[in-house]
Amino acid sequence: MLMEFLEKAAAIGCNEMEIEYKDRKEWITGFRGCVGWGIGCLNSDQAKLIFKDMDELKRRKEVTMGGTRYQLVFSRYESFGEAW
Repeated sequence: MLMEFLEKAAAIGCNEMEIEYKDRKEWITGFRGCVGWGIGCLNSDQAKLIFKDMDELKRRKEVTMGGTRYQLVFSRYESFGEAW
């Protein structure tokens, strides 16, 4: 599931993707510089799958999409006391 969102982000030229919890959903935004595009929204069950995918990709550190190799960097941060 994560690969689908990474492919969407890469297709529109994004170099960063953010997953933010808001209103009981996980909102996925792709960024190119300081401009962001909403590329998806997940309920809590779907979010569990995408976070599992993230844990698996953290070990690999890179992925190939459309013949192009991308380096992956993951980070978590807290906002208003909630862990992301």
